[in-house]
Amino acid sequence: MSRAVLLAVFSSVCFSLTYIFSRIGALGASSMLGGFISSVVVTVLFLPWIAATVPVSAFKDPQLLWFVGLGIFMPGLVRAIQVEGIKRIGAAPSGILRGLAPFVSTTMAVILLGERPSLRVAAGTCAIIAGLVVLSVRRGELRSWNLTGVVCGLLATFIWSVRDVVIRHAAPRVGYEGLAIFVMSATSMLAMGMGCLLADRGAFGRAARRGVVGFVLVGLASFGALITLFAALRHGEVVVVTPIVSTQPLFVLLFAPLLLRGMETVTRLMVLGALLIVLGGALIGMR
Repeated sequence: MSRAVLLAVFSSVCFSLTYIFSRIGALGASSMLGGFISSVVVTVLFLPWIAATVPVSAFKDPQLLWFVGLGIFMPGLVRAIQVEGIKRIGAAPSGILRGLAPFVSTTMAVILLGERPSLRVAAGTCAIIAGLVVLSVRRGELRSWNLTGVVCGLLATFIWSVRDVVIRHAAPRVGYEGLAIFVMSATSMLAMGMGCLLADRGAFGRAARRGVVGFVLVGLASFGALITLFAALRHGEVVVVTPIVSTQPLFVLLFAPLLLRGMETVTRLMVLGALLIVLGGALIGMR
């Protein structure tokens, strides 16, 4: 199994934990504040590394403007959108919607980057999407189809997919490892801080300890997910990496019964869908 595939699997595990911890954090803090807290954690964790290895002159690199643009939307804003979806439909269904990312990112990679997925990669992507369809069938649970929650989940998925294409295009041109992620997360921290002050000033006073801890854990998981995602996209193509990273629903299903007891349920259809997702990831990861 290639290095890119292993990194993508680890990134998927970390991203799945952001859904679990977001579900916990949403019980005690607003989505806007959650996006701010998670962005602060990622930025603070990267700061010593950047201070020790990156000269000030490196910040003049015009390629970093790509990541300033990304930082306006992620990880803070897209995390807030994701949390709004999780509040309405739950962590597992929200994670399931993330499974659409291979279709979105592969299409963009083919159109914008000229990448060509092999027949095996295409079959793996189709298996992941089939798993998503199976997982979306929730008998007698109309909550899963809450329109606002579904729209939030789909919007977050689209933004994550755009991120992967931009990283694949611009990150290799940035001379210092980690600098692109730092710029993105620092921009996000500033943007979400301004958002809290302008649109949700009372969020800090309303926040409960459980909510703050939950979103700090989201930040820690995001840190691990972003490091491995950037590394995977340096070593592999979007059409390979993104479908594997999008196996997040499988790990959400595994973690939910352990970490969200009484808050999330796992059905047979969800297990079947998860198996299809694993099959898709295996097809893509084979060499």
